[in-house]
Amino acid sequence: MRIESVVGVQAVRLAVTVGAVVVAPVLLVARLIAKGAVRLELDHYLEVLVPKPGAFPGSTALEQARSAGRFTPLHDAWWAQARKVHGERDGTRALIEVLLLGRPCRTSTSSPGWPRPCGPGR
Repeated sequence: MRIESVVGVQAVRLAVTVGAVVVAPVLLVARLIAKGAVRLELDHYLEVLVPKPGAFPGSTALEQARSAGRFTPLHDAWWAQARKVHGERDGTRALIEVLLLGRPCRTSTSSPGWPRPCGPGR
């Protein structure tokens, strides 16, 4: 038997079998209504932006992340400080590297279906 439900803010899939109950997250993606609309995920572009940090400030993915509230004023404040200390290019690269550290990492040591943060050496 399979049941899909929203628990709090997390959508989950519940599979019940004899002797086991498996709970796994379900990815929910909002539909795009406008014809030809594009939704870019900032996280998908981070590796590409590391060697070319100058493309980050004007990127569509960054603007969409800001609009969606995933790139907050706290991120902007940290980025501004990093640019002040390290310069435009290196400060932007530092922000991108920090964002990469916060990526979820799926490994055999994490619970099935649940992401855990990736850090250095993981």
